[in-house]
Amino acid sequence: MNEDVELYAGNLGYNVDPPYRGRHFAERACRLLLPFARLHCFEHLWITFDPANAESRRTCERLGAVLVEVIMLPEDLIRTRTGSGRSAGTGWIRVRALGIRLR
Repeated sequence: MNEDVELYAGNLGYNVDPPYRGRHFAERACRLLLPFARLHCFEHLWITFDPANAESRRTCERLGAVLVEVIMLPEDLIRTRTGSGRSAGTGWIRVRALGIRLR
């Protein structure tokens, strides 16, 4: 796994449309992937999200993920992910990286 995946992209990602939020679909989907990740010899999985997103933080906590660090996304990744040129000073671009141990 390369540093960009570990620090910025993560191994797991999810987006739940507003009418379906609050039903733990993201958590359930992640749990379904855990046996697959073990089968393919992953030692841990990384999830990254905006620290302002309390719902994603709770999802990660329910999964047993542990906060590793809070980092700033580099400017070039902000443009790639959002298509915008928002500056690093806006704050929403900070990412929490959490790991789920599989062994």
